[in-house]
Amino acid sequence: MLSSILCNYIVGFFTETKNIAEIEMLVSKGVNVEMFEKKSSGALFGEKIVFTGSLSGLSRGEARQIAEAAGARVLSSVSADTDLVVAGEDAGSKLKKAVKLGVKVVNEDEFRSLLKQ
Repeated sequence: MLSSILCNYIVGFFTETKNIAEIEMLVSKGVNVEMFEKKSSGALFGEKIVFTGSLSGLSRGEARQIAEAAGARVLSSVSADTDLVVAGEDAGSKLKKAVKLGVKVVNEDEFRSLLKQ
């Protein structure tokens, strides 16, 4: 998490008139600015998820987008802080590590069921 001092600095930056003018100038010259909306809800809100193995119905990118849309944070490696591992076919070392650490492991169908909750 960002410290409150850093957060105050960021907010201050984006509220200064000269910085707003600079951003507007960049946008007028074609710089694409996307709005970021922090998720505060969703079926997997706050969960740290790792995908491993091959998923049959989704690409890894699609799975990531779905998980993030449900409020999860997708990680690339398993640690004691991981909440959930979604294991597909031929899952390897990430699955072994999850089991060793006692992290909850689900298959693709179970992952889809969690999204519906």
